[in-house]
Order: sequence, then C-alpha cells, then structure tokens
Amino acid sequence: PNCITSIDQVSLGNIEIYPNPSEGTFIIKTNESQDLFIQVLNLQGQIIIEQTLRENYQSVNLQPHISNGIYILQISKENKTDILTKKIIVNK
Repeated sequence: PNCITSIDQVSLGNIEIYPNPSEGTFIIKTNESQDLFIQVLNLQGQIIIEQTLRENYQSVNLQPHISNGIYILQISKENKTDILTKKIIVNK
C-alpha cells in the first residue's frame, strides 16, 4: 500500500491555513492573483474534496466529508507546476 511518510512544502507565495487542528473548517488566506485549486486527501491517497479558490480569503468546510484524523491538503495553481502540500488535522 502507498503510505505518505513525509510532507514536502514548496512555497506558493504567502499562503496561510488556519486553524490547524480544527473541527473540519479551515481558512485559506493567500496573496496569489490567480485562482488556486485544492485537494484534500486521506492518508491512503484518496481524494476527499476538490475545489477552486477564487478569493484571497476563503473558508473550506470538510465537516460533512471526513472524520477525525490527519489529512493532506494540496494547493496548486492552474498550471499545476507550483504545489504546496500541508498536513491538516481534524479533531471534532
């Protein structure tokens, strides 16, 4: 089975993700001028949610889709060349 053993972070400009841990709702704040694409994956690599961020300050609600645990948040630009990967923790 594929397991994620480490998380590499690549800078995508100034992106803040908070609170972490949370009860399932996260704020993503950025100064990027173009839309960003996000994916939340479980530790088995399955995509839980995908969405496009069109605002510089946006809430992402994972509550109906997930239970307590650790998840991987990937944020990329439309060209998929710059990717930020971050571990997020849900504790309802």
